[in-house]
Amino acid sequence: ADGGLAPCPADTLGMAVLEALACGVPAVVPAVGGPAELVRDGAGCVVDDDVASLTAGVLAVAAGPAERWAQAARRRAEAYPWRTCVEAMLAAHDAPLAAGGRAA
Repeated sequence: ADGGLAPCPADTLGMAVLEALACGVPAVVPAVGGPAELVRDGAGCVVDDDVASLTAGVLAVAAGPAERWAQAARRRAEAYPWRTCVEAMLAAHDAPLAAGGRAA
Protein backbone atom coordinates (compact mmCIF):
# COMPACT_ATOMS: atom_id res chain seq x y z
CA ALA A 1 0.00 0.00 0.00
CA ASP A 2 1.16 3.53 -0.69
CA GLY A 3 -0.68 4.96 2.30
CA GLY A 4 -3.31 4.30 4.91
CA LEU A 5 -6.37 6.34 5.81
CA ALA A 6 -7.73 6.14 9.35
CA PRO A 7 -10.49 8.77 9.49
CA CYS A 8 -12.07 7.73 12.81
CA PRO A 9 -11.71 10.55 15.36
CA ALA A 10 -12.86 8.25 18.18
CA ASP A 11 -9.90 5.86 17.86
CA THR A 12 -8.02 6.05 21.15
CA LEU A 13 -4.95 3.95 20.41
CA GLY A 14 -4.68 3.41 16.70
CA MET A 15 -3.36 -0.16 16.51
CA ALA A 16 -4.22 -0.37 12.80
CA VAL A 17 -2.25 2.83 12.21
CA LEU A 18 0.67 1.54 14.26
CA GLU A 19 0.68 -1.71 12.28
CA ALA A 20 0.65 0.23 9.01
CA LEU A 21 3.57 2.38 10.16
CA ALA A 22 5.52 -0.74 11.15
CA CYS A 23 5.07 -1.99 7.57
CA GLY A 24 6.40 1.30 6.21
CA VAL A 25 2.97 2.57 5.18
CA PRO A 26 2.43 6.26 6.00
CA ALA A 27 -0.98 7.15 7.42
CA VAL A 28 -3.44 10.00 7.08
CA VAL A 29 -5.32 10.63 10.32
CA PRO A 30 -7.49 13.37 11.84
CA ALA A 31 -5.92 15.69 14.40
CA VAL A 32 -8.09 14.22 17.17
CA GLY A 33 -7.72 10.81 18.78
CA GLY A 34 -4.78 8.54 19.46
CA PRO A 35 -3.46 8.06 15.91
CA ALA A 36 -2.54 11.75 15.69
CA GLU A 37 0.11 11.07 18.35
CA LEU A 38 1.54 8.22 16.28
CA VAL A 39 1.71 10.03 12.95
CA ARG A 40 4.48 12.56 13.48
CA ASP A 41 7.96 13.22 12.17
CA GLY A 42 7.08 12.61 8.52
CA ALA A 43 5.24 9.32 9.09
CA GLY A 44 2.15 10.59 7.29
CA CYS A 45 -0.27 13.49 7.56
CA VAL A 46 -2.29 14.73 10.51
CA VAL A 47 -5.20 16.73 9.09
CA ASP A 48 -8.45 18.37 10.14
CA ASP A 49 -11.43 16.07 10.57
CA ASP A 50 -13.25 16.91 7.34
CA VAL A 51 -13.47 15.38 3.88
CA ALA A 52 -11.45 18.09 2.13
CA SER A 53 -8.55 17.83 4.60
CA LEU A 54 -8.53 14.04 4.56
CA THR A 55 -8.52 14.12 0.75
CA ALA A 56 -5.62 16.58 0.70
CA GLY A 57 -3.69 14.33 3.10
CA VAL A 58 -4.23 11.26 0.91
CA LEU A 59 -3.11 13.18 -2.18
CA ALA A 60 -0.01 14.47 -0.35
CA VAL A 61 1.01 10.96 0.70
CA ALA A 62 0.36 9.61 -2.79
CA ALA A 63 2.46 12.36 -4.40
CA GLY A 64 5.21 12.46 -1.80
CA PRO A 65 8.59 10.73 -1.80
CA ALA A 66 7.54 7.13 -1.09
CA GLU A 67 10.83 5.91 0.39
CA ARG A 68 11.13 8.87 2.75
CA TRP A 69 7.52 8.36 3.91
CA ALA A 70 8.20 4.63 4.45
CA GLN A 71 11.39 5.21 6.45
CA ALA A 72 9.72 7.79 8.67
CA ALA A 73 6.74 5.48 9.24
CA ARG A 74 8.99 2.61 10.35
CA ARG A 75 10.96 4.89 12.68
CA ARG A 76 7.74 6.08 14.37
CA ALA A 77 6.52 2.50 14.84
CA GLU A 78 9.82 1.55 16.47
CA ALA A 79 9.03 4.07 19.22
CA TYR A 80 6.03 1.91 20.19
CA PRO A 81 7.20 -1.67 20.75
CA TRP A 82 4.42 -4.17 21.37
CA ARG A 83 5.46 -4.88 24.97
CA THR A 84 5.34 -1.17 25.82
CA CYS A 85 1.86 -0.82 24.29
CA VAL A 86 0.49 -3.83 26.18
CA GLU A 87 1.98 -2.68 29.48
CA ALA A 88 0.48 0.79 29.03
CA MET A 89 -2.97 -0.66 28.24
CA LEU A 90 -2.85 -2.98 31.25
CA ALA A 91 -1.78 -0.14 33.53
CA ALA A 92 -4.66 2.02 32.28
CA HIS A 93 -7.15 -0.78 32.90
CA ASP A 94 -5.71 -1.61 36.33
CA ALA A 95 -5.59 1.97 37.60
CA PRO A 96 -9.29 2.16 38.63
CA LEU A 97 -8.99 -1.14 40.49
CA ALA A 98 -5.90 0.03 42.34
CA ALA A 99 -7.81 3.16 43.35
CA GLY A 100 -10.60 1.07 44.86
CA GLY A 101 -12.91 1.18 41.84
CA ARG A 102 -14.63 -1.68 40.11
CA ALA A 103 -13.81 -3.40 36.88
CA ALA A 104 -16.23 -2.56 34.07
